Amino acid sequence: MKRFAEYSTGRDNNFNLIRVLAAGGVLVSHSWPIIDPRSAEPLENMIGLSLGHVCVLLFFAISGFFITKSYERANSLTDFLSARAARLFPALVVVIVLTVLVAGPLLTRHGTLAYFSNPQIYAYLLQNVAIVFGQIYELPGVLGDRPINGSLWTLRYEVYCYASVVLLGLLGCIAPRRYWLWLGLVLLIAVAAALVDKGTGISRLLLAFALGGGVYVYRNAIPFSGFIAAVLLAAALLIRETPLFGVLFCVACAYAILWLGFARIPFLTVYNRFGDISYGLYIYAFPVQMIWAYEGGIANPYVLMAVSFATTLPLAIASWLLVEKPALDMRRRIFRGRGNERLPA
Repeated sequence: MKRFAEYSTGRDNNFNLIRVLAAGGVLVSHSWPIIDPRSAEPLENMIGLSLGHVCVLLFFAISGFFITKSYERANSLTDFLSARAARLFPALVVVIVLTVLVAGPLLTRHGTLAYFSNPQIYAYLLQNVAIVFGQIYELPGVLGDRPINGSLWTLRYEVYCYASVVLLGLLGCIAPRRYWLWLGLVLLIAVAAALVDKGTGISRLLLAFALGGGVYVYRNAIPFSGFIAAVLLAAALLIRETPLFGVLFCVACAYAILWLGFARIPFLTVYNRFGDISYGLYIYAFPVQMIWAYEGGIANPYVLMAVSFATTLPLAIASWLLVEKPALDMRRRIFRGRGNERLPA
């Protein structure tokens, strides 16, 4: 049977398309609770998990694979960290600044002078850009003091996962002779997820990231099979009423999305020429939806998702073309020609 190592080389894969569909799934999922915080979208009523949470789970599994790969192949720790910073922070800074300096003054009920005199907006700006100290979601007098950048909460845990890869790499866990340490980490998180909170919330995201990284470090041993992906998903759904559902569903999602991402489906790779707008779609969707719902008066989730997608898509494309891609290109130019010494194993 073929292994993941045979399919996971090069850049000719389906992940750009998968990521943008996952970001769109988060937008769809938020359309219900934004209109009515007490409501649940259809998938949550079926399996107890929202579509948005499942999509974020997929993001973390994909990230686990590629961040671990990025660390192992980086020329230095500075090379690795600069790549992560260039991908994460420029677009984040722009959306936060636009929220505080453009959306805030236009939407606040307190008046422009009172708005800019409120220290909360500066705390909002600094703390949300810093990420790791937690987020502030409300701006004074904006949207009735409801959250405007609600999707940013996942970025803090993404950064924590990046830091964990660096720590594990420095401890040698990404070296072949110590792969068992990574396996031990996955099992530890899985047991904690099952026993402490039954695989819900943050623990599932951390497990998804660890599983994605685990697929990378064990890529020469893990079978590459659509049949296995289907069996895992079916098995997870069969035990959805048990405490183990969260953990097995996480395993199934991580395996299935990595299999689908590397599966050789030629017509899907055509999308790669458009770039990766998923991050922009993710960070702009929530404020756009909140503005349409609370300022535009949209009360139907299906109308909200359609109007919000049409509004967010141009912002995501602009973010990719004007902010994210230039930042990544600049980082490559800076590090081009630097030494080829690899990170220690």
